[in-house]
Amino acid sequence: MKKSNLVILSISLLFLMSMTTVIGPVEISKLYSCLSPAPTVDGSFYSTAIEWDKGIPINVTLFNIDDQTDKLIIQIMAVQDNDYRIFFGITIPNTIIEDERLYLVFRDVEGAPLHQPPHKLSGSYGNTHDVIAMYMHNNHSVDMFTNGSIQHTAFPNEYIADTDAGGVENTLGKCYHDGSKVTVELRKPFDSGDTAGHDFNLVVNGSIDMFIWFWDGDLGKHYTMIREADNDYDFLKLLIHCTDISPVPYGAIIAGIFVTATSAAIIKKRRK
Repeated sequence: MKKSNLVILSISLLFLMSMTTVIGPVEISKLYSCLSPAPTVDGSFYSTAIEWDKGIPINVTLFNIDDQTDKLIIQIMAVQDNDYRIFFGITIPNTIIEDERLYLVFRDVEGAPLHQPPHKLSGSYGNTHDVIAMYMHNNHSVDMFTNGSIQHTAFPNEYIADTDAGGVENTLGKCYHDGSKVTVELRKPFDSGDTAGHDFNLVVNGSIDMFIWFWDGDLGKHYTMIREADNDYDFLKLLIHCTDISPVPYGAIIAGIFVTATSAAIIKKRRK
């Protein structure tokens, strides 16, 4: 009996630990990229009837860097095509386009932090991560990378264009604004062949971590995946394969073990 009680207590503690707030970089969701006909990169979703049918959209919460209670929920989806290109479709609530900028940052160096402490506006990214930038006010994308040292300003200059460092422009991006939201379509090859080493190299069935930063120009606000109150950040896991089956949350797994163990102990007690 004592042994059974010890097992139940141990599992209960694990369950409570799983429910507490986690401090540190947190993978908040997986972004799947199914094989699909290539979307037309014009900023408007469904320019053809089926171009984003294989996309599995997820909601991502971004936090105002100056006021963590001010949140912006955007939606992002991804697909891949037979020419080994990755496509992103992003929807951002927005009423006025005035110098708006979107940055998708990809962990291109294994083990390097996506964002370094202090996790706030004055912080910096890890070194040489790949970046796809979208400049909405003039409707074009830029292939960039992070240098890991220059601090952010109102116009983040920690991002360096590949073409300014011996690299090649490999992105294509367009956006469309309907007065209440802006939709963005972006494209980049799995492997650009950029010998300067500023681009990611994706592979089928592989994965890469990604981080999102959005500058709302007319409001003068930075919305990011940084959780300054927790002194850390969130990130997404981009998977270069397709599934629409949601993974079972860790907490649910622990809860299931707890219930099973408790039931077994009760049955055993009754039999005695």
